[in-house]
Amino acid sequence: EVTYKRYRHVLGDLRDAKECPGSRLVSLLLGGGGGLPHFRPIPEQRAWKPINGRLNKSQMEAVDLALAASDLAVIHGPPGTGKTTTVVELICQCVARGEK
Repeated sequence: EVTYKRYRHVLGDLRDAKECPGSRLVSLLLGGGGGLPHFRPIPEQRAWKPINGRLNKSQMEAVDLALAASDLAVIHGPPGTGKTTTVVELICQCVARGEK
């Protein structure tokens, strides 16, 4: 119970911190992001060329979704499904676009 109380206290502190680095991310993760996440429309034809030619369909769809996210996209799955490979592709695509 002590651990639970500590977690709850820290989450409350995070929720109430308005002007800290990452406060927008904390707000989104704790449900105070002002509604559903916003995504730009995903074009029917992929607007990017995979740098890793071995990505599968699910990985490319995850990169599509992440590139369309205005705030946050979560890439999840069981061990060994290619999450790290997908995130590396996403980072490479962002660098190629000049994004930070």
